[in-house]
Amino acid sequence: MKFKLSEKSKSNIRSSTGLKASDISSMDFSEWDEYLENRLKKKLQFTMPSDPRLIGRGSILLFLGRILDIAPINRYFCRL
Repeated sequence: MKFKLSEKSKSNIRSSTGLKASDISSMDFSEWDEYLENRLKKKLQFTMPSDPRLIGRGSILLFLGRILDIAPINRYFCRL
């Protein structure tokens, strides 16, 4: 699948990462991880989610813990 980034998106990527979008797309994952570790000055840690319902579903967002836990959301709606 091909897509084209707008100039604004390209400038946002460059300002937030310090690299051009074309440079990022040509890097492999190990190079990208190494770049991020050097930029952040700490080792990247990938942890498994603590909720067993989320393991093995194949989503990188779930794996990296970037999706909210369902328990606080359920508690909120139960109060309504």
